[in-house]
Amino acid sequence: MKSKRRDLCGISTLKENGQLISDSQREADILNNQFSSVFTKADNCSIPAMGTSPFPEALDIIVTEAGVKKLLRQLRIHMAPGPD
Repeated sequence: MKSKRRDLCGISTLKENGQLISDSQREADILNNQFSSVFTKADNCSIPAMGTSPFPEALDIIVTEAGVKKLLRQLRIHMAPGPD
């Protein structure tokens, strides 16, 4: 099915008013109209104060090249990933 697509932008053909749309700009417009129709702009965009957290602060995560290489070597490339 992917070989039948006419564009390479990753958006499948869309249907609008019963017509198939494959023009990239028109597809972007259709998606923009759909997403903007289901969201509303809030008058007050501030995030409410939640008070102090009952959880301890997370420690900084240190990523090293050696650590990444070690984890990559341990990957089981012939097994499907888990649900997480």
